[in-house]
Amino acid sequence: EGIRNPQVSVSALSAAQKATADQFLVIGGTADLETHTATIDHVALIQQSASVPLPEPGSWTIALVDASNNDLATYPFEPDVLSDAEESPGTPAIISEVVPWSAGTVRVEIRYGGQVLASRSASANPPTVTITAPAAGSTLPNGPFTVTWTGSDPDGDALSYSLFYSNDGGTSWQPVAAGLTGTSVELDASQLPGGSGMLRIVASDGFLSAQDTTGAFSVPLHAPTAEIVLPEEGQVFFPTQQIVFEATGYDLEDGTLGDEAFTWSSSIDGVLGTGATLSTSELTTGDHVITLTVTDSDGQSSQVTRNITVAEEGAAEANELDVAPIALGVTVAIGSAPVQETLSLRSSGESEISWTASEDTPWLTLAATSGQTPADLVVRIDPSELPAGTHTGLITFTSSEEGASPVIVPVTVQVIGEAVYLPITMR
Repeated sequence: EGIRNPQVSVSALSAAQKATADQFLVIGGTADLETHTATIDHVALIQQSASVPLPEPGSWTIALVDASNNDLATYPFEPDVLSDAEESPGTPAIISEVVPWSAGTVRVEIRYGGQVLASRSASANPPTVTITAPAAGSTLPNGPFTVTWTGSDPDGDALSYSLFYSNDGGTSWQPVAAGLTGTSVELDASQLPGGSGMLRIVASDGFLSAQDTTGAFSVPLHAPTAEIVLPEEGQVFFPTQQIVFEATGYDLEDGTLGDEAFTWSSSIDGVLGTGATLSTSELTTGDHVITLTVTDSDGQSSQVTRNITVAEEGAAEANELDVAPIALGVTVAIGSAPVQETLSLRSSGESEISWTASEDTPWLTLAATSGQTPADLVVRIDPSELPAGTHTGLITFTSSEEGASPVIVPVTVQVIGEAVYLPITMR
């Protein structure tokens, strides 16, 4: 059940470990588990009806205090140790918690052993904010557009703004910009799910907040994107050899596409079949242009092609460089520590292949830049300095072996904004 009494007893909720409310307080900061010190970096009061997990109980406490220094609510928790801070003194940790708001709160305290280690007080008045563009009922271009708003604070506090987008009538919200200090930002409608869209701006004075939501406006629908995973470009097969076709498809409105969205065809043999994965051993001898057509629920489609050859009987088999997996992708929280992935390099034939490798972005590091098959190459992906959003890089393998290069492995990093907002802004 929801929290309605501000004099809340958290122990009564501990069994369910979830709380339902109309307002939540987001607290972020740092702590040292060895010296038992703490700082509060930001506090934000969020107006959103939701059910969110309570903090995992621990030996630290978040206290919501009223003007008479009475505790309105206390939440035991434990800061999260920074796993990538081995060289730092002490035991640094992150404070990142969401707790239900209690009416009458004027101060938030972080405590350990009954001692107040850090606190943040609310100002006398909340800020105000109003979105001025885009207007309700307008139609956005399929490209850049500007969001503008006005904001003020009666106490003269500096304001920061966060912007959220919804294309389901406000049922769920995804963050699109945070930490803004101005009153405008440029977004790109080609990167937003299309249909009927809404924007919400949240202004914070460092504790209290205000928000404004636009009426619905039209966002252009988008064609899906597709990628052929198998077969590889220029790959050679032999009569009756089983050929596996594999692909991925994504649509901003539909998400990951199902088998019914994929249709395969050959420039020689015509339509081959449907599905994200398809196999056949009946392709005609010759040079084929394989076309993949991906269609979304709105009827919009995209095509990608791949050239392969089905050789004559008795032709010599090419010695090619095989790299697996053919793509790397990770999803991490903003500021996350580096992660490692491994690429397997093999020869498709009986002889070994010498190779060289390079990357095109500083957040990628290769354990080796040359070698000989067989080999396993460790790739280090460092998202720690990347802002929220999608980032792509390429690893390129080359070889003097005819037909063996180049082999390009795309790397995608999806950096999610501050995790403390996610329970409130997403389903």
